[in-house]
Amino acid sequence: MTVLTMDSASPLAAMALPELVEASRGFTRAQNLAAVDRLDAVFAMVCAATRRAEEADRCDEAEGRGRGPEYTRLEPARLVRSHVTTAMGAPSWQAGRLVTAAIQLHTRLFRLSRHAREGVLDEAMIVDLACRLAKVPDRLVHEVECEVLRGIRTRLDQGDPPTRGSLGEFIDRAMEGVDRDELDRQHEAAREERRVSFRPKGQGMTSMWAMLPTEDAAALEVRLRTAADADTDPTDPRTAAQRQADALARLGEDGPADEAPGTTGGTAGTTAARRPRVEITVIAAAAEGMPERVEFVRGAYSSFDWLCGQVLAEENGGARFRLVDPLPGAEDEDQDPMKYFLSEALKRRIRLRDGTCRHPGCKVKAEDCEIDHVLAFDKADPARGGPTAEWNLVCLCKNHHLEKTFGPWTYLPGPRGDGELIILTETGHEYRTYPDGMLARARDQLLGVAAVRWFDRVQRAGDQPDDP
Repeated sequence: MTVLTMDSASPLAAMALPELVEASRGFTRAQNLAAVDRLDAVFAMVCAATRRAEEADRCDEAEGRGRGPEYTRLEPARLVRSHVTTAMGAPSWQAGRLVTAAIQLHTRLFRLSRHAREGVLDEAMIVDLACRLAKVPDRLVHEVECEVLRGIRTRLDQGDPPTRGSLGEFIDRAMEGVDRDELDRQHEAAREERRVSFRPKGQGMTSMWAMLPTEDAAALEVRLRTAADADTDPTDPRTAAQRQADALARLGEDGPADEAPGTTGGTAGTTAARRPRVEITVIAAAAEGMPERVEFVRGAYSSFDWLCGQVLAEENGGARFRLVDPLPGAEDEDQDPMKYFLSEALKRRIRLRDGTCRHPGCKVKAEDCEIDHVLAFDKADPARGGPTAEWNLVCLCKNHHLEKTFGPWTYLPGPRGDGELIILTETGHEYRTYPDGMLARARDQLLGVAAVRWFDRVQRAGDQPDDP
């Protein structure tokens, strides 16, 4: 048995177990109260941004300027989300939830605000509750909020805290008691939020997250369990969880993704023929004395053997290989910088370089982003505007594209010309983001190799570099 010891200099080292339990309660309460302070700061930012927007409207009106199209007028809460992302280090999606929760606590959910200020709720639970209760109509929110918090406080006082996943059930039960018809309407509206997302996790693994209607999720779970139970034998070393994961992976091989419900999928040959081709991108690095870097941009893969099988499979129609020159601006020669529209090759290159939306904290995939000129293209006089060239192009999701175009922040291309993006806020802060796609990672690797070679040459020459 391993004996664990603590640094005797720590005041915790001298405490007995009961004292440590009480100390942990105090630390947790302080952390929960700090979370409330953070939400208060977010709401104060929304108020300040609102005052600034109102002052700008008054100035425009006094000077005879019109309001402009509605899409050019960004809500203060939306702009504050970007400040929360950069100031608090929160991902863009979480920043949006913090803004929503802060507004709800100060304008609608006064009972939740009171409980939060007692330090009994952690930030995750406060934000989850506020965002879920934000969807409850004003005429019902007081009754629902009271009932939900009564149940949660009872559980907390009994030492049995509810999980975040159970909060929706608390709200559903409360809604059912006050307005069953409204609960049905909310369930129907919630179906519009169904989605599936995939996120690479490293070590050759990707996580899959899904939001599904309950009945569909239950049917999928039954199918996976049934398939896993049928796929076992006494010598199978896999766990039940691994067998279910393998059963889910096999669904991708059973038929085409666009197969209509209720169809059988046709013959095996038809199914295989309708599968998308595997797209393989190769970063050309041979000129630098390095092996070519290969990634599979579209199509899941699990092993080199699997890839070989896909490439050699007659029904797959072969794989598509794309060779990419890593040198910055390599596609600019075929693109007229005085033309606003991008060639397809340049679009692919920018997405391959950036990987995701380039706004701080945003991870929308590049394939789902728009490509924007950092320095605006001047359609009236292209020679005076930002050119259509790799160094002046970035991926931005639709929301952040609008913020860049009509918001108060200034966006500039970095001096290196490799996709660096410099952002200057109206509060005087400066932020920088860098591309993180396959092409950018390959470039970093090539630069590292070049630096090592330069260092070796200097050492062989007998000189010491000033800045190794």
